[in-house]
Amino acid sequence: MRSQSAFLVACFLVGSIAWSSPLKGRILVKVTDQVGNPIAGATVAFNAPPGRLLLYSAPECETDSSGECSRSDLLIDTYYVTAMKISEGYPDLTFNLYGRKRKPVAVELTSESPTSNVSFALGPKCGVLTITAIDDATGSPVPSPRITIRNPSEPGTQLSTGQALGSRILIPPDEDITVEVSAEGHKPWHLEEHPELSPTGVVHLHSQDRQEMTVRLKRQRPD
Repeated sequence: MRSQSAFLVACFLVGSIAWSSPLKGRILVKVTDQVGNPIAGATVAFNAPPGRLLLYSAPECETDSSGECSRSDLLIDTYYVTAMKISEGYPDLTFNLYGRKRKPVAVELTSESPTSNVSFALGPKCGVLTITAIDDATGSPVPSPRITIRNPSEPGTQLSTGQALGSRILIPPDEDITVEVSAEGHKPWHLEEHPELSPTGVVHLHSQDRQEMTVRLKRQRPD
């Protein structure tokens, strides 16, 4: 009887330890450009599958000089792995405007297979649009304008962000992109209403193209 009780206690303790210390997994990611060159300093994110949120913040890591990084503290789960390096024109693919044509790499960690190696190729690089917003009446810079870009032929591709002066926006290459600029106390500005800046009403950049644009915002009249 005593040996049976000891056995049950031992089983309970083992079960408690296993429950309080969930099995962890590891994913090693190698990030390259389109021709296979490693990209150092890229941010790799381990996101939840579409339609489901992780119960914790999405883990990240940054690639080293060989284009590699890893996380060895991942809970057993399914992850959608993406990578970006905005400073070099590789956008955040979790935004639909950039990532609708690029699928993340799905990785399932299980207790039987808790490790995985992933290769992720970035590119092509985006074009870069730099927008400077000024007050139409005074010519003074307008602080923190909000810039909204979208692909008009693709529903759900809107990307809106608050920007500082000299706003630098990544533009998906070889696509027609509309631009809207707004700021407190000013009327919304739409590129299609300014043929002097774009006869087609859109921005269309190739990979690594650069374009600068000065936007003159008119003040709203008080009611």
